[in-house]
Amino acid sequence: MAKLLFSQNMDYEFVGPMYISSMVKKHGHECDLEIGHELIYFEEVIQKINPDIIGFSIMSGSHNWGRKIAKEFKKKYNITTLFRGAHPTFSPEFIKEKSVDYLIRGQGEEFVLDILNAIDKNKCFKSSPNLSYIDNDGKTKHNSLRNLHKNMDEYPYPDRELYHTLDKTQHRKSKKYNYVKRLSFSLFLLF
Repeated sequence: MAKLLFSQNMDYEFVGPMYISSMVKKHGHECDLEIGHELIYFEEVIQKINPDIIGFSIMSGSHNWGRKIAKEFKKKYNITTLFRGAHPTFSPEFIKEKSVDYLIRGQGEEFVLDILNAIDKNKCFKSSPNLSYIDNDGKTKHNSLRNLHKNMDEYPYPDRELYHTLDKTQHRKSKKYNYVKRLSFSLFLLF
């Protein structure tokens, strides 16, 4: 079984990683997530699970953090990095960053499963749809996009257990602070 570790710097639940986690776990692979801002936050879980790939689900803005921390992961652990989310989809030139091994554009659930299945069988996955990468000649490759999955009910429910470490990353001073922050965020969503 192949192992995927999601790396995230925001202490919020992202739906994309939860759907991907449920999909890959359903097919026998391992998936975990760690939240932090610096390499030290991730070292324990990297050493514990020894992931095959470190995944990033990023938006524009968080891509700067992702690029920086991926460089540190590669330098210390030489782990393959995989970026997906809004930023890679709308800015596929992000593949030219030295710390980015692969990008997924568009939906990622089935594609990440394809990658982990290929890793598990020691096969190449570079011809898979939605993938962007730099080939051995230094040329940028953007594979065609897979058609969107029309029936989302066929996907397993999002893996909410993926965010089991969320509470330990939040350095909140009191329950009152936590309540005010959640209330503020809820009000933001209403407007």
